[in-house]
Amino acid sequence: GRQPLEAPALRALADFVFAHPNIVAVYTFSRVDNIHYFAEIKGPKRIGRRFAPDSLAHEATTDALGDRARYTGTGDEPPGHLPSWAYYHLGRFSFTAPAWVFPPADSTDTTDTPSRHDLDRRALAYHRANSPGAVLDWTEVEHPDLPDRPVEGGGPTPLALTTPPADCVAAVNASATALLFALAERLPQLQVTARAEPVGRGVHRVTLALRNTGDLPTHAEAGRAVRAHQPILIETELSGGQTLAAGRPKQQLLDPIPGGGGAEAEMLIVGDGEVTITVGSPSAGPQRVTLDLD
Repeated sequence: GRQPLEAPALRALADFVFAHPNIVAVYTFSRVDNIHYFAEIKGPKRIGRRFAPDSLAHEATTDALGDRARYTGTGDEPPGHLPSWAYYHLGRFSFTAPAWVFPPADSTDTTDTPSRHDLDRRALAYHRANSPGAVLDWTEVEHPDLPDRPVEGGGPTPLALTTPPADCVAAVNASATALLFALAERLPQLQVTARAEPVGRGVHRVTLALRNTGDLPTHAEAGRAVRAHQPILIETELSGGQTLAAGRPKQQLLDPIPGGGGAEAEMLIVGDGEVTITVGSPSAGPQRVTLDLD
C-alpha cells in the first residue's frame, strides 16, 4: 500500500499485536536482515542512552540466532519497514532475516553483503535458468490511459523474487521453524521467591526476590518510551486483621529485569496469618507465592 499498514493483512497483524500485550518479540521474515547486520538501536535524543539495554539484548540474541538464520539478506532497510515499526512504535523486540534467498548467479557473485538489487539479480538469473515463465519478456501493450505513448509490460510475476522453488519449501519451513523455536527459548522467564522474618511486636519483614531466568529482558525500554508495555505488578493480599506498615498493596517495577538479572521488593506487615503475593506482567508471566506469618 501507499501508507504503512494500509494492506488489510498487515493492519490485521498490527491489531492482533495491540490486543495481545503478552507479545515480547516480533520476528519478520523479509529480505532485510538485522540478524547478520547488527546496528545499535538509537532512541530519541531526549531519552539519551535509555535504549542501550535494548541494544545489548538485541545483540546477544542475534549472536545466538546467527547460526540458525541460514540465509543472509540485505542491510538496506526501506522506509516504513515493518520490523522497525514493531520496535519503535509497538515497543517490542524486533528481529528480521529472510527465510530464503536465491543462490548467487555465478562465480563472480561473491558479495557477503548483498544489496536489494543484488538479491533481485540473483532471483532473475535463477528463474531464467530454471523457470522462465516466472519472468515475462517485455512486450509492447496498449494502455487505455496512455493511448499516444509507447508502453511495455513484463518483468517478474508476483512473488517470483521472494518465493522459494517448490522442491525447497520443506527445507525452508524446517529451518524457519527451528529458528522461531530458538527465539522462543530466549523469552523472559520470571521466578519469584519470598521470605519473611519477624522484627518484633507482631511486625514481619517480607522480602521478594525476582529473577529473570530467560535471556531477553522482561520488556523493552522502547515499550516504556511509547507507553506500550505493562510493567511488573506486585499485588499483596492480606488476611484477617493484617495491615501494611510499609509498602503498598499494589506496586510496580518500572525498570525491565534483564536476562539473568534480578530485583527485590520489601514490605512490612503487621499481624499473623496468611499472605498471598502475585507478581508478574503480560510479557513476563504471573507468579504467585503464599507465606504463613506467625
